[in-house]
Amino acid sequence: MKNYPIFFLLMLFSLTTVAQQYAGNWEGKLNIKGRKLTLIFHITPLSDNNYSVTMDIPEQKLFNSNANSVIATDEKIEIKFSAFGINVNGTLDGADKLKSVLEQTGASFQFELKNKGAVTSGKTFNRPQTPKPPYPYCIEDVEFDNSDGSIHFGGTLTYPRGGAKYPTILLITGTGSQDRDENIFDHKPFAILADQFTKAGYAVLRVDDRGIGKTSSNSSQLSITTNELAEDVEAALWFLKMRKEVDTSQLGLLGHSEGGMIAAMVASKRKDINFIILMAAPVTDPLDLAEEQSADFLLSQGVPKSTVNEFRPMARDIITAILSAPDNATALKNASDVFTKWEATHSRKTIRLTTGVKDEKSMKTFIGRLVSQWTTPRNRYFMKLQPADYYKSLSCRVFAVYGEKDFQVNSETNSKLLTQYIDPAKLKIRILSGMNHLFQACKKCTLSEYSDLEQTLAPAFLEVMGVWAKEAVKFD
Repeated sequence: MKNYPIFFLLMLFSLTTVAQQYAGNWEGKLNIKGRKLTLIFHITPLSDNNYSVTMDIPEQKLFNSNANSVIATDEKIEIKFSAFGINVNGTLDGADKLKSVLEQTGASFQFELKNKGAVTSGKTFNRPQTPKPPYPYCIEDVEFDNSDGSIHFGGTLTYPRGGAKYPTILLITGTGSQDRDENIFDHKPFAILADQFTKAGYAVLRVDDRGIGKTSSNSSQLSITTNELAEDVEAALWFLKMRKEVDTSQLGLLGHSEGGMIAAMVASKRKDINFIILMAAPVTDPLDLAEEQSADFLLSQGVPKSTVNEFRPMARDIITAILSAPDNATALKNASDVFTKWEATHSRKTIRLTTGVKDEKSMKTFIGRLVSQWTTPRNRYFMKLQPADYYKSLSCRVFAVYGEKDFQVNSETNSKLLTQYIDPAKLKIRILSGMNHLFQACKKCTLSEYSDLEQTLAPAFLEVMGVWAKEAVKFD
């Protein structure tokens, strides 16, 4: 399935419990703009009314994804994918069919699921870099609350054996709700980084995002703002400062993608952060980021640069039209006006290659999804942020790493801005050749390749991080 850039999301899905009659492999076809996606649910009974469930979407190379909310009765089942505002509602039609509706950001799709029989295991990935026990260090599952008790967090704390105080790093995940290992396509980059840093003499805390794993949530994922995620980091720092293993004079943050910007947000307001590590962190204005990400994604799909350049102004204008509208009805009208004006002056080939629009119906679908996406509380808040203010206010040391082939956060644009905002004496930047947004050594350097590659983190990236880890702090 081809993805179109303005509403491009890296989707991680989740599922958990249901009722006895739902056991088995359920499979269906979801029709989106004439393109069919296969959805497969593997539902395994554990005990009475308690099941483990995984979901596969082969066309998007998503496999073995776990859920976070399922409500089942004798006839109906509701499955919530809270990380992306997705609900699946099914009604039994006989013993082996579910008449189903999938809803996401205002759009709904009807489809049918059929029970294909006994549960089979999902796709098996080879991820040789994921650490396995026994570990040569201490590892604890930890839990803590935020200051008002409204959010309960679950995470993993690792630290060297020896009973001393250690330099400490808090890991912050990127956009979209993820578990403590930042699991994507069975890649667990944060587990690998925690392992490397702990072996190098650090204590490391990694935490489940709101609504994922052992961390609770008091709102939908599409309503959680960047500021609330920064508050979650503050709660984790408070927890760390209570731990006897933590050297509070050498406390740092590591953030990937949006997590890097969150690290800068938090560190800019505190004096107790000794360093931050930015992995593919966005620095540019959010509207510039959205435009550039859309363009770079199209280029990664082989769309000619001249065609992409025709698309870029419209991408920017249509997002601006949506965000400036007082309500969704006005946003739909304004966005349609922008698109219609652009459409009138560009070839059908350009329109199809950049947006997928081929007729009136697909245009309305395209615009409707854009409005649904950009008007969520989360995205409205994010688009108002001024990242430059955070980076300019940093007083700690900053180590920034970018992948040269990253089409989500452009390495050249964002690293250049860092040199303008941060004291050069406190800044170190590395742009790693041939690496993507996940810091894999990519070949095609496309979205689909994230799951194809066995490698989770390139050895050259880990070497760079290892060298920095040895030089950055003082060890007793």
